[in-house]
Amino acid sequence: MFSGDPSARNHRLSLFVMMYEECEALRNYAPMAYDLFMEAYVNSSNIHKQLQDTPFDTRGYLEQIHEKVHVESKLNDISRPFFDQLSNTFEVYRGLSKAEKDDGRQGVSWTLDEAYAERYLYLKDNEVEGNFGYVASMTIEKKDVISVQYEYHDDICYFEILTLKNEGVKYREVVIKR
Repeated sequence: MFSGDPSARNHRLSLFVMMYEECEALRNYAPMAYDLFMEAYVNSSNIHKQLQDTPFDTRGYLEQIHEKVHVESKLNDISRPFFDQLSNTFEVYRGLSKAEKDDGRQGVSWTLDEAYAERYLYLKDNEVEGNFGYVASMTIEKKDVISVQYEYHDDICYFEILTLKNEGVKYREVVIKR
């Protein structure tokens, strides 16, 4: 599998889990484990599907690693200004399928941009069933942020907020126009 192969995105997190489970040194060195996890996480597609048949608990792992590695120590020249400008309380959004909504354990990736969250309903890898999906929203506090990641689309930087909070989630059904 080559990094240039688009299907590689569907396996990166699975590969991290295999390395993590087999490598004691990685399990015992939180900063490196954090960096490798985040690299695999942000460069993966359909994380739920990759991990659904494994015992790996993403939330549990992030809770454990977050106690050892704090978000502010991992901010760079791009993510620090974004993090610093966040107010103490703010709204985040996430696009999700009916299966994820029904599961009740939303993923950890959220955005400040509701329209950007809705775009995730149209990604083939997310396998949104039928003709509708959901945009979830919730209010979090700055202290709830466990990571700030970003990616560029058409020369625009989009930020992703990772949080373990999963309370007070509201859902808006979205009819998918195909």
